[in-house]
Amino acid sequence: MDDSRLAIKLLQLPHQEAALDAILDEISKSASAVLAETAGEKITNACVNPQLPRLDNIDVKMETGTGKTYVYTRLLYALHQRFGLFKFIIVVPSIAIKEGTKNFMESSYAQEHFQRFYPGKKLSLQLINAGDFVTKNGRRKTFPNALVQYVEATRSEQNNIHCLLLNTALLDKDRGKIYDDDFDQTLFDNETRPAEAIKRTRPIVIIDEPHRVKPGDKAFENIKARFNPQLIIRFGATFPETGGVAQYFRNKPVYELGAVPAFNQGLVKAIDVVYPDIPGVTDPASALKFEVAEINSSGGTKSVTFKRVGRSAAGAAQRITLHAGDPLSMLDKAFEGDVTLDVIKSKTKASLSNEVELGIGRQFFADTFLSRYQETLLQQAIEAHFEKETENFFRPNSGVNPPKIKTISLFFIDSISSYRDSDGWLKTTFEKLLTAKLDCLIAKYKDLRASASPREKEFLEYLQATRQNIAGAHGGYFAKDWGEPDGSAVVEEREDILHKERTLTFKRPDGSWNTRRFFFSKWTLREGWDNPNVFVITKMRTSGSETSKLQEVGRGLRLPVDERGNRLSEEEFRLTYLIDYSEAGFARKLVGEINSDAPVQIDKTKVTEKTIKLILQTQLPPEEFKKIENDTAAFSEKSDEVLTKLDNLDIIKRDNFFKEGGYAKLLEIYPTLLDTLRKNKVTERPAGKKPVLQKVKLRLQNWEKIRDFWAKVTKRYMLEFERLEAGELETLLDNVLGTLKN
Repeated sequence: MDDSRLAIKLLQLPHQEAALDAILDEISKSASAVLAETAGEKITNACVNPQLPRLDNIDVKMETGTGKTYVYTRLLYALHQRFGLFKFIIVVPSIAIKEGTKNFMESSYAQEHFQRFYPGKKLSLQLINAGDFVTKNGRRKTFPNALVQYVEATRSEQNNIHCLLLNTALLDKDRGKIYDDDFDQTLFDNETRPAEAIKRTRPIVIIDEPHRVKPGDKAFENIKARFNPQLIIRFGATFPETGGVAQYFRNKPVYELGAVPAFNQGLVKAIDVVYPDIPGVTDPASALKFEVAEINSSGGTKSVTFKRVGRSAAGAAQRITLHAGDPLSMLDKAFEGDVTLDVIKSKTKASLSNEVELGIGRQFFADTFLSRYQETLLQQAIEAHFEKETENFFRPNSGVNPPKIKTISLFFIDSISSYRDSDGWLKTTFEKLLTAKLDCLIAKYKDLRASASPREKEFLEYLQATRQNIAGAHGGYFAKDWGEPDGSAVVEEREDILHKERTLTFKRPDGSWNTRRFFFSKWTLREGWDNPNVFVITKMRTSGSETSKLQEVGRGLRLPVDERGNRLSEEEFRLTYLIDYSEAGFARKLVGEINSDAPVQIDKTKVTEKTIKLILQTQLPPEEFKKIENDTAAFSEKSDEVLTKLDNLDIIKRDNFFKEGGYAKLLEIYPTLLDTLRKNKVTERPAGKKPVLQKVKLRLQNWEKIRDFWAKVTKRYMLEFERLEAGELETLLDNVLGTLKN
């Protein structure tokens, strides 16, 4: 392992232990008699897993940032110990997730941690990529070495666990290389097909991010048919849905840690949604907007027709048609930059080159494409970063000289060239604004001179090191970076971002400052990747998609680690999520999404009598509700009023079933229907304004009961340590050792 990486100290967290126990208990119900070698089974090949009784597949729901990678890695050890299983496959949907999983499973700190519970056990991880099957210059078509090692590993290596890590790009075609049958090599004596050889090992398959590997999709169906796993276990915060209802194996997860308990129990960061406050620009009522009026996807005349909405110049066309490749500036000169109409997918879907998705009726604001608006967003993101960085560096409420926390900021951008090009607008503007902010902070701490504390002097050094190498303070990760040659600056940036432990330290092994802490990506890191020390996420422009709001903020939800690798959970940490004003209301939608994930107490498909009763309970005094509940006619009248209101609010259809998004909207309006998100776990405010945190009120009679106790526990004490005189320490030790001997 690169010795510049931080060794994170893993903990036994109760919710992770509960998830592991739930999985093992569920499997044990059907497989209690299974030992390392199944009773009565004649073992004809030592390369295969023991045969389990037939099991239904399993789902484990864990909110982003709560440690599902930890749980499924530890699960491999536990299943090996309990049932003798030693052949596993982990399937992930992207390279970023694959790298993160590999990095964790192979890290020395994770291996040392698991040795505490499973002494002597060793996890061997094998990776296969699509390119590993490429044969050049007429050479023999042979299996990748990683595949051979996985398949040929035997159970005679009693303490070895073997895991194959694959991403879906290898599996999502009907005739991928892994399914070919013309290799010049055999496994199991006569098998020339890689997938068939894997199948014969009787693997256990774990799927990460199951909403990206859905039943019915090629990758999932190929896993089932080509690998024929004994058991599939899916881990995720989000699962495939049908009609807005999550589709689980067995109808429900064997363990569920949803968004509401994750936030309420402080297992993830709280969130402050912030948007720029720019007079004259951020006024949605008067802003220039365009709406998608028509999408033509037929033949060679593919086009999108836009309708002008809001303000417009005299004589400006109200409807304008663009074809693929046309710049948005053809709609109005307010659209700055190089964004074009990119892909026309169908008669209802198209997209821009910045990945904004377009559908019939979709509106977007021209003002958010203005350079001055984007520059303001960048500046406010830098301000938010240094506000967090100062707080995390000094940690004023965390005791005497507490360990520092490295602060990371993540930017989602729409144009790679604007960042990667040497003269790209985004890169040059960011570096200009960062330099100005650093100059201001450096001047401030220099002014302290002799009165500066050691920590303030250290912070000044950190700022100065950043100022001396602005380019080294930021880095990008984009899909095309994988084509860069090893050793290049771009590859170094990519490795820093993917291997998070490399950027969590303040110093490198040679003693120099490790200043990389601003990351840029074009939504490539939107799912699966995270860094515990991301405290600010800035979305430069709306993604325009219906991506889960929880997925968007999920990159920074994990609780942070300090410079010594300690995971911190005793304080409340908050993530700043900076968006453009066109997404005002993001926090409300996020709260609605979190609450819609609450433990189900009401029907999520339609409004029932039970739902109506709960709504009326929130609106009426207890005495009045009790009276109406026992009066059929009065209850019917009130029910009609509730249904009419929900219909007017576009929440339900005439048959009382929810419209799309209706259930989440219901919980926005009536948040007390369920055990919902606590106040101030998610806030929304303009930039520059502090969040208004909830104050706890205590009744006077209760205060009197604890007044004396409170006075004692809040009393301040000062400890004074006197330096021992020469020889006193030796005398003290002699006395102690003498006492022990006696």
